[in-house]
Amino acid sequence: MTHIDQYVLGLAVSSTPCFGYHEVGNPTCGDCPVAASCVTSWRTRAATVAAQLVKTERASRRAAAAPTPAAPAPAPTLPDALSNASGESIDDILDSIRKGTVGPTAPAPVPVQDATDA
Repeated sequence: MTHIDQYVLGLAVSSTPCFGYHEVGNPTCGDCPVAASCVTSWRTRAATVAAQLVKTERASRRAAAAPTPAAPAPAPTLPDALSNASGESIDDILDSIRKGTVGPTAPAPVPVQDATDA
């Protein structure tokens, strides 16, 4: 293997737009003076991409194997048998409270007489 000066290699790489994309059997690659460096560059990039894929795959597997948090327990429900003295179920009573239609009805307001009316 021939040692290539780094400066000369840099010049060749800067003038070779295909550097790092070596293709076995391509006649252009076979005649290229920096083909060995090109292959090394391609392998380095391929190894980097492979390492990133392995890292991503491992993270995906860890996430898939991790236990999922338990769903919150459903809110307790009151039995339908609960009712008030008038026979309304607890659900009817709660609906009345939400609608504001529960509780004693207030007597109708009594008009106040003005002292001048008397």
